[in-house]
Amino acid sequence: MQTTEELVKSALLGDEGAVSALVRRYEHTAIATAGAIVGDFHHAQDVTQESFVDAFRKLKQLRNPPAFGPWLLTIVRRNAQRARKRNPPQHHGLDQLGQIESRNSWESEFRELMPLLARLPEQERIVVNLRYFGGLNLKQIASETRRPPGTVSKQLSRAVERLQGMLAEVNS
Repeated sequence: MQTTEELVKSALLGDEGAVSALVRRYEHTAIATAGAIVGDFHHAQDVTQESFVDAFRKLKQLRNPPAFGPWLLTIVRRNAQRARKRNPPQHHGLDQLGQIESRNSWESEFRELMPLLARLPEQERIVVNLRYFGGLNLKQIASETRRPPGTVSKQLSRAVERLQGMLAEVNS
């Protein structure tokens, strides 16, 4: 498996396969991030697509290719916040996100958590998205975020504890 840095460098050289690989690698994470902000899965897909287009247009501006993931998520968050201002959700997250059919099983599996992700501190939200939606392991997350594995592990643990607490509040 190619590293993010290798994929970004190949994408900069016009390799469409590398662009596709980056989209596959970060698509779920980006949709989850956008969904936590806009509160609608289909709207989150639109924001994600717009964000990938923006990212690939600005790819030459990325100074640190291994940091593509967090850089992309910054673009996603900005686009999602703008989209939410233009078109506020009619209902809150759980109602709309619950409409997703099983064809999007990765999302439906986590739909109760998605609105809660927006309440996490940014660094914790990033590691949760990379781990659970991006499928990266701790070593890969450390590489993507340029943080020591111990820091990533601690942030992930704290985020999981916070999410468990938030879920307990919601369910009580």
